[in-house]
Amino acid sequence: MAMPDLTAPLSPHLTWGQWIATRHVEFVKEQNTDDPEILWNSRRTALDLVEPVFALVGRCHLTSGYRSLGLNRALKSPDSSAHRQGRAADLVPCEMDLPAAFQLLALSALPFDQLIYEVGWIHVSGARTQMPPRHQILTYFSRADGYQPWDPTDPRWPLT
Repeated sequence: MAMPDLTAPLSPHLTWGQWIATRHVEFVKEQNTDDPEILWNSRRTALDLVEPVFALVGRCHLTSGYRSLGLNRALKSPDSSAHRQGRAADLVPCEMDLPAAFQLLALSALPFDQLIYEVGWIHVSGARTQMPPRHQILTYFSRADGYQPWDPTDPRWPLT
């Protein structure tokens, strides 16, 4: 199978090139894959999750979509990361502040598997094929605290 064209649309507002882009130049070639499952998951994630996120919170900067094994390990992310299968996106809202966008998404009916408020971005991922989404809503404020269920009354939550 031929490698996908970087300008090929993944969804109305994303290209394959944007989905696999990285500032880690040593992984640029490794990022482009022709794996049919990754391509299918990536398109599904872009259409079913990322585009609805754009519709709810406005334009966003995609900081991470699909990640190759090398890139994922360089970022110290587990091999089991949904990014590895093309099922996750890290986004920074451009038209709304991060906590407000996260809260809007958390209270929405989007079919996400995980929605995570990270320091500086929002992680959204889809469920594995033929699995129902878990609809986990988590926060990550520090390595010491790790991932915790979102609690809008937590004093660390910026909108408390």
